[in-house]
Amino acid sequence: MKKIVTTLLFLAVLAVGISSAQGRVYDKNLAKWSLGIKGGIDYYRVEPYAVAANNFWWKGSWSNYALQASWAFPLVFVEYTVNPWFGVGLELGWLNYNRSLATDQIVKGTGKTAHAGLYLGNTADALLYGSINLTNLIAPYRQGGWRILSVYANGGLGGAWYRYKTPDTNNKFSNHLAFMGMASLTTAFNVSKVWELFVEGQYRSYTKEDMGGLSAAGHSIDAITFLVGVRWKLGGGKKPSPYHERNDLLKDNGGESLADAIAAKKIAENANDKADGLGDRVKALENDKPKPTNSELDNAIKDLQKQIDDLKKGQTPTGTASFKDIRFKTDSNELTSESTKILDEVFNVLNNDSWTTLEIFGYTDNVGSAAYNQKLSERRANAVKDYLAKKGLDAAKMKAIGKGIRGNENTVEGRADNRRVDFRVSK
Repeated sequence: MKKIVTTLLFLAVLAVGISSAQGRVYDKNLAKWSLGIKGGIDYYRVEPYAVAANNFWWKGSWSNYALQASWAFPLVFVEYTVNPWFGVGLELGWLNYNRSLATDQIVKGTGKTAHAGLYLGNTADALLYGSINLTNLIAPYRQGGWRILSVYANGGLGGAWYRYKTPDTNNKFSNHLAFMGMASLTTAFNVSKVWELFVEGQYRSYTKEDMGGLSAAGHSIDAITFLVGVRWKLGGGKKPSPYHERNDLLKDNGGESLADAIAAKKIAENANDKADGLGDRVKALENDKPKPTNSELDNAIKDLQKQIDDLKKGQTPTGTASFKDIRFKTDSNELTSESTKILDEVFNVLNNDSWTTLEIFGYTDNVGSAAYNQKLSERRANAVKDYLAKKGLDAAKMKAIGKGIRGNENTVEGRADNRRVDFRVSK
C-alpha cells in the first residue's frame, strides 16, 4: 500500500506541475538548470531492530532511534526548473543504516533468530523526481523577507542498489536491487542569485524486505531522512537580473511592475484563480520601463490635440493618442502623482465641446494569463476615466475599454511599450 501511495504521490506531483504551467507566460530566456548536494541523518526501518519490539515509527524512546540512526551523504542532484511553479530532476544518493545487537533476538512474525553482532547496510539510490513550489502556487504575492522563502513538495521513483553484511554472512556484503519511491518537503532560502540553502525531510519506501539482512514481517522497508543542502543556480549571476527561473521573487523595484502584479493578484483571488503569480510579473518587469522622455509626452499630447482640431474642422480623426507613462501606485488603483499631472494636461486638451465620445483604451503586456490581463486593462482604463470625470469631463460621454494584452514582445523595452493608455475622440 505504501508503495502505491508513493507512486500516486509522484504522479500527482507531475500532474499538478504540468497543469500549473498551462496558460502561463514566463520569460523563456531565463536560466533553468541547477546543481546541488545535501546530506544528513537517516533512520531505516529494517530487521533486526537494535531495540526489541520497536515495530512502529514513533514507538519507544527517542534514544532508541538515535542509536539506530546513521548518515546519508552525499546526495547530489541536477534539476531543470520548467517555470516558477514546477521543476524536474535526477537525484543520486548514498545512504547508510546499521544495527548493533548485544544479544540474540527472535524476529517478530518470522521466528528467525537475529544473532548478536554488527549489522551494516547501505544503499545507492537513483531516482527521477518532480518538484512543485507550493509557495508560488498558494501565496505568490508575499512581501519583504518572505519572498526569499520557498516550500517545495517533491515526489520521485527510481531504483536502489543496496547491500548488507551481518554475522550470518561472515561480515561480507551481499548485494541486491530494488525499486523505490520518495516523497519529501523542502524549505529553501534564496541567499543570493546564485546560491540557495535548504532543509529537507524525506520519506523513502523500497520493494524488498531484506535490506537489513533479515526479512521484515508485517511492514515494508522504508526510511526517513533529515537533510541540509546547498543549490548552485547555474547562470544565476548573469545579467539581466534575475536571470534564473528560481529567482523570480527575489526583488522588485517599483512603480507599475509591482502595481500590475498586485492588481493581478486581486483579480486572481476574486476569480479563485491562483494560477498566475507575482513572480511572473516582478521577474519580467523587474527593471521597470524607461521613463518616457518629454518628447514622447509632447507627441502624445499633440496627437490628442490633432484629434480635437480635426473634429473642429469637421474631419474624422484617425488613430489614437498613446500615453506610455500613465502609471499606478503600488497595491492600488490610485494614479501616481506623475500620472495625474499628465492627465491634467489631457483634461486641458479635452475640456471643450468639440467631441461627444471619448474612448479610453487600457493595455497590458504579455506577462500572465490573458484572462487576468483583460481584467487588469479594464481596471486601468476605468481609473483614468474616473480621474477625468472628477476633473469635470462628462462620465456619460467616456467609455473605459480594456483591450488586454497588446503584444508578445519579450524584452523589457517591448513590454514597457505595450503597457499604455490610448485615447480616441469622436463626434
